[in-house]
Amino acid sequence: RDYIGGSQIGVECCRKIQYSSISKEQRDPVEPRVQRIFDLGNLIEDYLIKLLRDAGFDVRTRKDNGDQWGFSLADGRIQGHVDGVIMGGPKVMDYPCLVEFKSAKSSRFTKFLRDGLMQTDSNYYSQVQFYQRNMKLNNPALFVMMNKDDQSIYYELIQYNPAHADRLINKSEDILNAIDSNHLMPRAYQDKNNWNCKYCDYRKECWSNDAIKIETSIWNQ
Repeated sequence: RDYIGGSQIGVECCRKIQYSSISKEQRDPVEPRVQRIFDLGNLIEDYLIKLLRDAGFDVRTRKDNGDQWGFSLADGRIQGHVDGVIMGGPKVMDYPCLVEFKSAKSSRFTKFLRDGLMQTDSNYYSQVQFYQRNMKLNNPALFVMMNKDDQSIYYELIQYNPAHADRLINKSEDILNAIDSNHLMPRAYQDKNNWNCKYCDYRKECWSNDAIKIETSIWNQ
């Protein structure tokens, strides 16, 4: 992608977000096993949507014109595409509201059960807040997660936090300003062996010994 995605705005490392929208380096192909994980996640999302609809919720994954629900800011340089919007249903929540679907293995699922979304995954939490703000869906969002090991389901209503959402807007603007000024944002981690760096797609560019060349050439490809 050549834009900052709403699903990544909560990533701690601003440089990683920056690289994701400007780097032209060829990424390694996705391994078949990893692709199967992605595909299974999509199937689980479709199934969770069906369960909600069967329970009487009016879940919309597309607008009336067929377009996916989403938003675009800064002339398309910031974009987001949401899983869906619930327009109505049982009198257990306020409508319309954002709905986001995830899946996880048991060990991670248990953390969500114990601590909730905000404490367990700040990136997911920020994604929801960013979507609520830019979709103007200020009612509590429904976060749904399925345990891939035993098919348990976790639901949580996420209150809109406008102060947090505003910080994310400021963060995205800072990254765009850095791009426009040919300046790399600082790393979030100072050790390239940190596991966040070790498994980052942009580790090669970020930690290159030829840093000046890398930093200059990014905007000239």
